[in-house]
Formats: sequence, structure tokens, C-alpha cells
Amino acid sequence: MNIITRIAAGAALVLGLASCGFDSSNNALLYNYTTMGFVKNGGTQIDTDEGTVFNIVDIAGTGKLDTIKRVVVLCDVLRATENKTNEYDVNIRDFERVELLNAVRTRDLDPEKVGTDIADLRQCWYEGGYLNFLIAHLEKDSKAIHDINIEYNDVKSNADTLYFQVRHNANGDKPANGDDVKNFTLKGGYFSVEARQYKPAPDNPIKITVEWDWYPTTGAGYTDVSQVMHKKSTLTTK
Repeated sequence: MNIITRIAAGAALVLGLASCGFDSSNNALLYNYTTMGFVKNGGTQIDTDEGTVFNIVDIAGTGKLDTIKRVVVLCDVLRATENKTNEYDVNIRDFERVELLNAVRTRDLDPEKVGTDIADLRQCWYEGGYLNFLIAHLEKDSKAIHDINIEYNDVKSNADTLYFQVRHNANGDKPANGDDVKNFTLKGGYFSVEARQYKPAPDNPIKITVEWDWYPTTGAGYTDVSQVMHKKSTLTTK
């Protein structure tokens, strides 16, 4: 069961925990640590958003990171790397590619291109200058292309708050009615936008509000696809 599959199972990796960092003062093992960052040196290193470097000792299974630019990983931190500062040796338990997006400004937005279909924001956090998302959507046709975009509202944003919205183009692959939902599967993935470029003062904290649209739900699932709930979440950057 990979990371995306766990979205449907309600057990996706909790990236927010990674932002707490870890105490390496006693050089102790740290199991099941989750973080996000950029892959370097042919897939042998990860520059994490927290500012540390992970040197990969081993990757479970047959997966490789050499063709991936940005990644979320579940790993065991083994020890501080010998003769290095702020570098650690790790074993990768699981990983998933992160899609790096360029936010679309509201002034330049083409609704037909970015889409007006709905998608569910499962997680959102800011770390290392990047705004990160775990986004899910319903999918019926495995061959259909589902495009996820992030809109940066350059009209509404101000010195106190930056505004973003999740955009989804299902390209026609969406439920026709409530009965049709049972034919769909919940899919999704991780996405990142370099948000620090929009901060008026890059080194100062600022609020970020993310908005999205999703179906009304109950414990039994999606009850009425003819109605949509508008949701929002606000966080504060470091």
C-alpha cells in the first residue's frame, strides 16, 4: 500500500509532524520520521525543507529516487553523518513523488484550463519556503487526466495574508449523480508551490489562507454530489 493508496484508507502520512524537527543531541535512532525535500546527487541525498541533509543508506524495495526532483519520505534516522554538520544517515521505508507546481495568478486565470471541478484538501503546511498540499479527488477512468492547479489570488492577497485556492480539472471524469459515486475511487497525491516569493517580507511570518470545494459528506460517504461545500484553512508561516 503506497502513500497515495493510504489517502483512501484514511492513513496518509502526517507531514505536519515533520515540521517539529528532531533532537539529535544524543545521536539516537528515530523511527518512522516523515519529511519532504529535494532529491540531490543522483538520488543519494535529500535536502529537507527543515534545513537538514539526509544521506540515504538504503531504500526498501526496488524504488529509486534518481529520476525524482521533489519527494516525501517515510524513513528511519540512523545517526549523524560522520564529520558532517547537520547531515544524517537514513533508511527510506517509503516515498512518493511530489509534483512541484507554479501557482496561477488570479489575474491570469483561465477557468477552462485550470478547471472548476472540486478536490479535497487533506493536509496543508508551510516549510522551507514551500506551501505543501495533500489533495484527493474522485476518479473513475484510470486513463483520464486529472489536473491539479493552485491559484494564487493576487487581487485579494495583502501584507497580512496570502490567499490560495485548490483548482481541479477532471476533464469530464466526475460523478454524474450520487448513485454514480460508487463507481469512483478516491485518488490523490502531494503538491508543492514555492510560496515565499509572494511574501512581502520573506523573513517575516504571514498568514496563508487556502480555499477549496468538496462534497458534503457523512460517515457513509458522499451523499449529494449536486451540492458543494466551500472550505478554507488558515496557517501562519515561520
